[in-house]
Amino acid sequence: MNSAKELVSACKNLQLAQETLVLETAAGIGIPAKVSEIVEMGKKTVNLGEELGFTAQEIGQLQKAGKLETAVSNACEHLTPSGKKSFELFDKAQEFLKPYKEFMPESQARELIHQTGIKTFPRRKGIPENFKIRVSDRGAGMEYVHPTNNHLRIRVMPGKPHSPFPHQQKPYVIQMKEGKALDKFGNPVAKNAPEAHIPLDEFIYRN
Repeated sequence: MNSAKELVSACKNLQLAQETLVLETAAGIGIPAKVSEIVEMGKKTVNLGEELGFTAQEIGQLQKAGKLETAVSNACEHLTPSGKKSFELFDKAQEFLKPYKEFMPESQARELIHQTGIKTFPRRKGIPENFKIRVSDRGAGMEYVHPTNNHLRIRVMPGKPHSPFPHQQKPYVIQMKEGKALDKFGNPVAKNAPEAHIPLDEFIYRN
């Protein structure tokens, strides 16, 4: 349970640190560096909020009211023990994988993700061999990208048990084509729609 306690503490510390930075900046203490830190902490808080299921609209409203950090901290406290463990695992994985943004051999991408304690899955049948591979920008997944068109890509995600959305709790695949996600039948849908998150064993590559 120590990890769960550390997670709640980290959320509270993030809130306190951001409030302190704002006060120091207002006082003129190391303004350039402090502003940079505030921006980074703001991004971190937004990411945590998204992980906890806050919508973009809710995050925007909470930011405007100056209550986002408090809301995120409260949400952390209300996670179940298993949810806190999952949340912490993916949060640490996100930090570890952040520097690795370039395309790389598939074996290297898998090894990096495995180092975080998160599993990967076999390459889905039908994905062309010439597609480039990189670690997904979020969620510790793998992304297969068309060699000449970045708008054609497939993300294979491990799923997050702590997600408030059932369609994101188990492994899933998202296939993007020209800015639109495809459902399991190949129909275009909004990328945040439940239908865009295709269960791993139901995915069929759509050319």
